Amino acid sequence: MNSVKLIKLFKKTLNNSSPGEYINKNIKFKKDILFIKNKGFKVDKNISVIAFGKASLSMFKGLKTVLGIKNIDNALIISHLDKLPRNSKKIKYFQSSHPFVSNRSLEAGKKIYKFVSKVNKNNKLIVLVSGGGSAMISYPIKEISFQQKKLFLSQLLVSGTPEREVNIIRKSLSRIKGGGLADAAKCKEIINLILSDERSHRFDAISSGPTIYSKGIDPNLIIKKYKLTSLVPINIKNYYNNFDVNKVRGDKKKFYNYLIGSRENFISDLSKELLNHNVKKVFQLKNEFNNNAYLFASRLSKKYINIYNNLPRGNYVVLSSGEIQVKVSNLKSAIKGGRNQHLVANMMLQKPFNFPFMFFALASDGQDFINGVSGAYYSSRHKKIIEKKMNKLANHIKNFNTFQFHKENKTLVKSNRTGHNVSDIFIFYFQKK
Repeated sequence: MNSVKLIKLFKKTLNNSSPGEYINKNIKFKKDILFIKNKGFKVDKNISVIAFGKASLSMFKGLKTVLGIKNIDNALIISHLDKLPRNSKKIKYFQSSHPFVSNRSLEAGKKIYKFVSKVNKNNKLIVLVSGGGSAMISYPIKEISFQQKKLFLSQLLVSGTPEREVNIIRKSLSRIKGGGLADAAKCKEIINLILSDERSHRFDAISSGPTIYSKGIDPNLIIKKYKLTSLVPINIKNYYNNFDVNKVRGDKKKFYNYLIGSRENFISDLSKELLNHNVKKVFQLKNEFNNNAYLFASRLSKKYINIYNNLPRGNYVVLSSGEIQVKVSNLKSAIKGGRNQHLVANMMLQKPFNFPFMFFALASDGQDFINGVSGAYYSSRHKKIIEKKMNKLANHIKNFNTFQFHKENKTLVKSNRTGHNVSDIFIFYFQKK
């Protein structure tokens, strides 16, 4: 198997196990009863739908197929994709931005807040949730300006602070996140259908949980833990000095939360696909997370070697998922790259494997911080070339310019945005002769 074929299998699996397909597998509609994982909800053309996150469009397409347009009262879909369907009388689409918050995010936040506040109190609100919504919908508290919040969160994204903690900060500064949208809704019941990119599948963490029951967490603890005090503007500091950690959002609503898809589902589907293409066995590692790309790469490479040493002849694959948090030490020197490109570059620094191999780090959403690039790869074919460029490679890593290195050595993996999102996927293919 070569790199082109393996990438094709990866993309094929993404298409065949789309969020829309996950919806179709988990939801049925018969005689005015909506069945979600065997629980029935009586509906009578009284369904309102909102969707946000990287997979919002695909998830809505799946739901619309199941329900039929006549049973949807109204809907608002927030997406970062370039091409969206035309608006209709019932269904509105709005293009927002990702990964950074923009003026589009603010407009999207205001639109979805207004939409939810006008939902008929007798309607059922179905919410399609996927990762990425944190950046797509923004509506800050009155104490701070949008530009201030935007700058502060942009700095946090490159500070190395884990995404889970960044999202806690986001919630604390938002009218809609952390259950804020749930509070704005007049209806009594909220049905959340969730595609998880989160390792523990904590629903309140995915897209910062706008429609999930949420208790406050003191943001001052995170600021202290990660030494972020210098980044915090004075009016946010003042707001945090009086932060009500006991405030609960969504406590007057009845929630039904359903996990309809996850990284585990995708990896299982990819494993089946690989076994049909001359792969003897597929190994699955637990989710991987680390703030240090070099140590992360070192740990992965050791695991791969241990697996290799205990196997007979054949072709094998090791699959895992996760994310690394890249801490950019100097924003002025940082040029261009993404966390998967950064990880693969650090994998190139490790003790080289003495057998045929390919290592891929790929974003399931098709965007590794850069449009048109989902990640990078490294193979035994590149080994001798890379060994001659170690100093140059180390310099690119130091300056967070791994995109340029991968481009020069033709190790980039190109992709369009997929409309999917189940975290980053790490693939290690190898041969034992």
